[in-house]
Amino acid sequence: MRKLNFIQIGLLRLAGFDKTNLEQCTKSEINEKLVIASLILVPVGAAIISYTWGIYFVTQNLTYSIFGGVFASGIVLLIDRSIIALGRPGKLSIGLFGRFLLAVTMGFLIAEPMVIGIFGDSIKEQQASELFDKQEEIVQYYDEKIYAIKDDIEDQRSELFKFQHIYTIELDGSGGSGVRNPGPIYQKKLQDYNEFKADFDIFKNSADNQIRELELSKQSKISNLRNIQATGIIGAYRSLQNLAANEPAVAWTIWLLRVFFILLDLTPFLVKISNSGSFNLYYKVKDLRDREHLKIVERLTNETNSIIVQEEKLRNMKKVGDLNIKEIQTKIENKEAEVKLLVEKLLEKYVKELECRKKGSKVIKDSELIKDYNLDLGNSYKGLSDLLDRLNIEIQS
Repeated sequence: MRKLNFIQIGLLRLAGFDKTNLEQCTKSEINEKLVIASLILVPVGAAIISYTWGIYFVTQNLTYSIFGGVFASGIVLLIDRSIIALGRPGKLSIGLFGRFLLAVTMGFLIAEPMVIGIFGDSIKEQQASELFDKQEEIVQYYDEKIYAIKDDIEDQRSELFKFQHIYTIELDGSGGSGVRNPGPIYQKKLQDYNEFKADFDIFKNSADNQIRELELSKQSKISNLRNIQATGIIGAYRSLQNLAANEPAVAWTIWLLRVFFILLDLTPFLVKISNSGSFNLYYKVKDLRDREHLKIVERLTNETNSIIVQEEKLRNMKKVGDLNIKEIQTKIENKEAEVKLLVEKLLEKYVKELECRKKGSKVIKDSELIKDYNLDLGNSYKGLSDLLDRLNIEIQS
């Protein structure tokens, strides 16, 4: 029996191996199990680094990040421990297939924060580029509307200049009627100009207000765009995907990192499904101890069942005895009632006979007859007393 130090015991228990069974194994078998147990630390270490970084990326709080990373790695440890501890090497099962799918999923979850951390500068650059493009879209949208309003203003101003030109050439005689004086025609054209100019001023004021409103909306949209831009892990992941779509080298690097972390998380699974040989001493010792324990449990179970049966018989015998005692007590009570009734009848008969003899003694005058009469009365009383004594003895028995 080989003794294990506390480091070996801790590592083997971490992997779910039984210390008692291992102490019955050879040194090579124990070393093999130590190697398998040490592989559990690989995905756990990767999970601590990745999840700590990912949580810190979101919260910017080192304490929360360390706690969250340790907690997440603990979950990974429990899952991988169950893989090593349950089942046999080289044997597939539905549970292992489910663990494979879980390992792939967790590999992605472990890989993504690391990938985002590695491409952090590129992601920031991509986010800045995306923000600039969105700002340009907003600016272009509002500028088109502002330019359209300004074009309308210029069109109306051109019409205003036309009205001004018409009344001006009418005034100097270079056009219109050709008469150089502010006559009725000039006055009419000047009135048309003033009316159009009044409408133009109203239109221009309204257009200027619209332009100011559009400028304010544009600035507000740009400001809101900066505030609502996703800067967390989801936003970073979205920017990373856009970056990968534009640069194939980035996409290949991302997938290589993902495969790497998936394989790291699959390490316990791959060890579990690999067949180390037909002879596996640890599991043979385990099966042997399990069979011995099963025999002991079966023997104890049979003995326990026998004791339970005996106890049940004793309880049933006690119940039967209690019922017999109650039946006897009931019979005694009934017998006492009958005896009591009989005694009462005898006493009643004796009292009547005594009264009759008393009456007879008053009638009989012969002393010899009275003596015989009293003797008979005494014998009757003695016979009644003997009867009562026998009844009392029978009741007490």
